[in-house]
Amino acid sequence: MKKVLLLDIENIPKNENQLLAYIAQYAYVYIVYAKSPTGFTLDAVMKLNQFISTGQLTIMKMPKIGKDSADFGLSYLAGKLSTRLSHKGYSFEIMSKDKALSYIADLLKMDGFSAEFIPEQPVNIIDKKPHCTPDQIAALQLNLPNCKKYCEYLEKQQNRPKKLRTLMNSLKAVLKQPDINIEQVLEDLIVMEVLQIQSSAVVYNESNIYKVIKSDMPLAKENRPVSNPVYS
Repeated sequence: MKKVLLLDIENIPKNENQLLAYIAQYAYVYIVYAKSPTGFTLDAVMKLNQFISTGQLTIMKMPKIGKDSADFGLSYLAGKLSTRLSHKGYSFEIMSKDKALSYIADLLKMDGFSAEFIPEQPVNIIDKKPHCTPDQIAALQLNLPNCKKYCEYLEKQQNRPKKLRTLMNSLKAVLKQPDINIEQVLEDLIVMEVLQIQSSAVVYNESNIYKVIKSDMPLAKENRPVSNPVYS
């Protein structure tokens, strides 16, 4: 089943690298805003434009700024999508700290869809986060099975690697593929925010480990959606 993300970006700010990671994991990502999110640059627009043009990412600006304006926009999109997508082929995740948006998930469930409200907290980004570009999305897609396998391993371990060197050795031992690019898998785990490297020490994000384990396989490039169901 393919997943659709409705993101309350005003409530949970995300940078372009995080959005690129979501694009690799979801069939469609929808963002609505009334006030322009802070921290976005022209470089960010260039990185994301490729996915906007293919319909994988939709960014909608509300015509007026007001209280809960973007929330109504997300509700509007959810309603349109529910009439254009099959409940047998798609599920929804609504990401926000505003519990009122859980009603969107409830309404989608009434329409027969699998829907989940995710009250995720903003993530603290480390200074030296790897630079994720559209060209790296293909590698992220190819490595997701390995990332999921390692997350399944981490979930069962009480004594996890605490240093970068032991983490690299652990990745090699668990994945057991002689031709695998361990450095790329590690970078993808960081982009997915499964873990962070801080002064050679490894810090794990429990909730994101679980999310990667649950996540659907991302679509290969040739199977990616080429049109946006909201406008098709």
